[in-house]
Amino acid sequence: MKEWWIQVGLLSVPLLAFYLHIPPPKLSPALHSWRASGRYFTYKTQNIFYRDSSGALGSSDIVVLLHGFPTSSYDWYKIWEGLTQRFHRVIALDFVGFGFSDKPRPHHYSIFEQASIVEGLLGHLGLRNQRINLLSHDYGDTVAQELLHRLGAVFGPYTQPSAAEYWDMWTAIRTNDGNLVVDRTLLL
Repeated sequence: MKEWWIQVGLLSVPLLAFYLHIPPPKLSPALHSWRASGRYFTYKTQNIFYRDSSGALGSSDIVVLLHGFPTSSYDWYKIWEGLTQRFHRVIALDFVGFGFSDKPRPHHYSIFEQASIVEGLLGHLGLRNQRINLLSHDYGDTVAQELLHRLGAVFGPYTQPSAAEYWDMWTAIRTNDGNLVVDRTLLL
């Protein structure tokens, strides 16, 4: 008698082949509306989907929304209207490989590329030198951290840490061998 895992493997091959060839489901009316209200810009050779809405009068604040894994900008649909009542401009995009953006194969996807795509969108919209608020969750949090590193100081002009405070931050990380686990704290 064959090993049980070989039998399971042989059974799963046709199921996997079937799954890979099932057409995608039709868009719900809400998702169709979301896509219809968006646009695309090209980052290198990739078409990137985004939404850009004008909002609150009298405000100059701009918010860029960074979605989670494995979803899309549609993560924000339930709070979109509320955000447009607070911010002058509300912008969300689908990272490459997600939502309505291109999903190239083969491709080396990376957080650094996703951050570059956000910067590309800001340039495309003429916002590269504007003050931007970031709202993110999940996967988007890591992209936001990379953007904070690239786009400006994390600390404000009057709250820059001293050398001693940076040393204290490092010391807190090192306490209880934290430097040996910090990489694992980012995993899901």
